Amino acid sequence: MIVFELLAKLVGIEESFDYIGFSSGEDNEHYFVMQRHEFHKEDALPNLGSVYSEIDDQCWGEYGGIKEVTLNRERLIVHFDPSRPNPHINYDEVRIAFSVNDSEFQKLQNTLQKIMLGYEDRLNLIN
Repeated sequence: MIVFELLAKLVGIEESFDYIGFSSGEDNEHYFVMQRHEFHKEDALPNLGSVYSEIDDQCWGEYGGIKEVTLNRERLIVHFDPSRPNPHINYDEVRIAFSVNDSEFQKLQNTLQKIMLGYEDRLNLIN
């Protein structure tokens, strides 16, 4: 299993754009983002095709291909579907450790729920 691990010093949450991002903080040397497709905010396309994810560069981004997302108070874990067609992300899993205050965590959780709208069966929120 190939895992992308990131200790996020910066956490970005844009509720109005249904966007979350995590960065190593070193001029965004390493980062991971998830965002809902702007034209499919209400549509749940097959294979999570309404959800965009990207690691470190736009060339390593793709719509869909996510098998499961887990969020707890200190970590985001994204499992990718190994059978997805044309994988641009060469990882099986993303593990991000982060630290935010309670208010920011609530915004993060709410925004992730909006990103995963229609795919709730693939979202695990752990308190």
